[in-house]
Amino acid sequence: MVTQSYGWPTNVHTPIGACCAVADVTSQGARIFSGTQGEYKTRSTVASVIGLPLNKVRVTAVHMGGCYGNGMQYRDAAAAAALMSQLAGAPVRVQFMRWDEIGWDNTAPGTLMDVRAGIDAKGNIVGFDFTQFYPQYESEDVETVAMLTGKPAVPTIVSGTGAPFPVYNVANSRTLLKSLPLKDNWISADWFRHGSRIPVNFASEQVIDELAHTAGMDPVAFRVQNVATGPRNSLLAVLDAVTRAANWQPKV
Repeated sequence: MVTQSYGWPTNVHTPIGACCAVADVTSQGARIFSGTQGEYKTRSTVASVIGLPLNKVRVTAVHMGGCYGNGMQYRDAAAAAALMSQLAGAPVRVQFMRWDEIGWDNTAPGTLMDVRAGIDAKGNIVGFDFTQFYPQYESEDVETVAMLTGKPAVPTIVSGTGAPFPVYNVANSRTLLKSLPLKDNWISADWFRHGSRIPVNFASEQVIDELAHTAGMDPVAFRVQNVATGPRNSLLAVLDAVTRAANWQPKV
């Protein structure tokens, strides 16, 4: 039996290029040009901020300098430009500087993972229990018209749990997600490459190494023995390529 806890810190997206948007809001509607990989999400956010119906907001996506899931590229620059354009009655261009993005970005949330796993006498994984404490996302992370009038935002949870059950043969498994309230907290969280897939994989593979050590086996051999076969599982091919390239010498 192996029991471990792993923590993963928040990460700021910090795209290479500055977030920028141009907005022209008139009585006929809103015209938005923004570096975004989610035009429809940008449209819905802008519409809610300035109080217009969706069919009155048109968003054109332009090239951006890097985007890692979400962050400010989706909404902040476009929403700010639209609101100022509405107030000024003229087109407005908003471009953030690096300190703006680091200081106010929607960070990838930190997470805590408690893992228990066990093997049998032959080194086969017989149980894997993965508990993750994960922040609760908000459906909107800006003060929308609805929120300002007293209508609460509907909280949504993005499950980043992805313990290694599809990759390895595990006879008994459990994944438990415990959400943490985030609204009115000190940090605003958002996507960073599939929720928390990166920290989850880190914690899971650390436990696999711990199990291999407990079994007295080479970690590569332990993985090969426990890998799940299937058309979508490329772990065996990856292990083979990496061990060949590294001239891996089996050892415990």
